[in-house]
Amino acid sequence: SRDRRQNTNEQTSEARRATTSNPLAGTADKTPTNRQAKRGGLPVITVKFSASLRDLTGGDEQIQVDAPTVRRLIKLLDERYPGISERLSESTSVAINGEILPDALYEDIPDDAEVHFLATLAGG
Repeated sequence: SRDRRQNTNEQTSEARRATTSNPLAGTADKTPTNRQAKRGGLPVITVKFSASLRDLTGGDEQIQVDAPTVRRLIKLLDERYPGISERLSESTSVAINGEILPDALYEDIPDDAEVHFLATLAGG
């Protein structure tokens, strides 16, 4: 009986240590993506907003997020800043690492990229 209790206590201690050393243990919904795992769970892209978008971002000039595509990025931004996706879809171009992509919805975003949303220039 005493050996059985000691064995149970040791197993409980081991389980606690495993959970403590791995905060994601037992939480499948918090499993990091491959991109996050490569970076230790840190955000992998920097998003910079032009002055014309800052009224929707509460003044935020830039944020860091993990998004594999521009489409996913816009969805994440709309969750954080409700209504921004409509403005981004209508009147902006996207620059990824300095390359302006006017129709970028399905573009992949590489790790450590810098993404800018730019007001589209009208002219004629």
